[in-house]
Amino acid sequence: WGTNSFNGKPVAIAGASIGAIGTAAAQQHLRAVLGHLNAPTLGQPEVFLQYRADSWDSEGALINEQTTAMLQGFLAAVVTHVDRYATVAA
Repeated sequence: WGTNSFNGKPVAIAGASIGAIGTAAAQQHLRAVLGHLNAPTLGQPEVFLQYRADSWDSEGALINEQTTAMLQGFLAAVVTHVDRYATVAA
Protein backbone atom coordinates (compact mmCIF):
# COMPACT_ATOMS: atom_id res chain seq x y z
CA TRP A 1 0.00 0.00 0.00
CA GLY A 2 1.25 3.50 -0.74
CA THR A 3 2.95 2.94 -4.10
CA ASN A 4 1.49 2.30 -7.52
CA SER A 5 2.66 2.03 -11.10
CA PHE A 6 0.73 5.13 -12.19
CA ASN A 7 2.13 7.56 -9.61
CA GLY A 8 3.35 10.65 -11.47
CA LYS A 9 3.03 9.07 -14.91
CA PRO A 10 1.07 11.11 -17.47
CA VAL A 11 -2.02 9.46 -18.92
CA ALA A 12 -4.73 10.24 -21.44
CA ILE A 13 -8.17 8.71 -21.78
CA ALA A 14 -10.07 7.97 -24.98
CA GLY A 15 -12.94 5.64 -25.60
CA ALA A 16 -15.59 4.30 -27.91
CA SER A 17 -18.90 2.64 -27.22
CA ILE A 18 -21.87 1.49 -29.25
CA GLY A 19 -24.11 3.84 -27.29
CA ALA A 20 -24.10 7.61 -27.30
CA ILE A 21 -22.74 8.10 -23.77
CA GLY A 22 -21.29 4.80 -22.58
CA THR A 23 -17.68 5.84 -22.91
CA ALA A 24 -18.36 9.18 -21.21
CA ALA A 25 -19.58 7.45 -18.05
CA ALA A 26 -16.66 5.03 -18.07
CA GLN A 27 -14.14 7.81 -18.63
CA GLN A 28 -15.53 9.87 -15.76
CA HIS A 29 -15.04 6.93 -13.42
CA LEU A 30 -11.55 6.25 -14.77
CA ARG A 31 -10.57 9.90 -14.22
CA ALA A 32 -11.53 9.56 -10.56
CA VAL A 33 -9.46 6.39 -10.19
CA LEU A 34 -6.43 7.91 -11.94
CA GLY A 35 -6.68 11.02 -9.78
CA HIS A 36 -6.51 8.85 -6.68
CA LEU A 37 -3.43 7.16 -8.15
CA ASN A 38 -1.76 10.56 -8.67
CA ALA A 39 -1.54 10.11 -12.44
CA PRO A 40 -1.54 13.48 -14.24
CA THR A 41 -4.46 13.09 -16.65
CA LEU A 42 -4.83 15.04 -19.89
CA GLY A 43 -7.93 17.19 -19.46
CA GLN A 44 -8.54 18.37 -23.02
CA PRO A 45 -9.23 17.36 -25.68
CA GLU A 46 -11.53 14.52 -24.72
CA VAL A 47 -12.41 11.63 -27.05
CA PHE A 48 -15.90 10.16 -26.95
CA LEU A 49 -16.50 8.05 -30.05
CA GLN A 50 -19.67 6.21 -30.89
CA TYR A 51 -18.63 2.99 -32.59
CA ARG A 52 -20.49 2.32 -35.82
CA ALA A 53 -19.61 -0.35 -38.35
CA ASP A 54 -20.06 2.13 -41.22
CA SER A 55 -17.33 4.38 -39.77
CA TRP A 56 -14.58 2.18 -41.25
CA ASP A 57 -13.58 1.18 -44.76
CA SER A 58 -12.70 -2.38 -45.80
CA GLU A 59 -9.06 -1.79 -44.77
CA GLY A 60 -10.04 -0.70 -41.25
CA ALA A 61 -9.34 3.01 -41.77
CA LEU A 62 -11.70 5.68 -40.51
CA ILE A 63 -13.92 7.11 -43.23
CA ASN A 64 -14.91 10.35 -41.50
CA GLU A 65 -12.18 12.95 -42.06
CA GLN A 66 -13.37 15.09 -39.14
CA THR A 67 -13.00 12.16 -36.75
CA THR A 68 -9.55 11.40 -38.15
CA ALA A 69 -8.48 15.03 -37.69
CA MET A 70 -9.89 15.08 -34.15
CA LEU A 71 -7.94 11.93 -33.25
CA GLN A 72 -4.75 13.36 -34.74
CA GLY A 73 -5.22 16.48 -32.61
CA PHE A 74 -5.82 14.32 -29.55
CA LEU A 75 -2.62 12.35 -30.17
CA ALA A 76 -0.64 15.58 -30.62
CA ALA A 77 -1.99 16.77 -27.26
CA VAL A 78 -1.02 13.44 -25.67
CA VAL A 79 2.56 13.85 -26.91
CA THR A 80 2.71 17.39 -25.47
CA HIS A 81 1.24 16.15 -22.17
CA VAL A 82 3.78 13.33 -21.90
CA ASP A 83 6.65 15.67 -22.81
CA ARG A 84 5.73 17.90 -19.85
CA TYR A 85 6.47 15.03 -17.49
CA ALA A 86 9.42 13.48 -19.35
CA THR A 87 12.65 13.08 -17.44
CA VAL A 88 16.09 12.45 -18.83
CA ALA A 89 17.87 9.41 -17.48
CA ALA A 90 21.26 10.24 -15.98
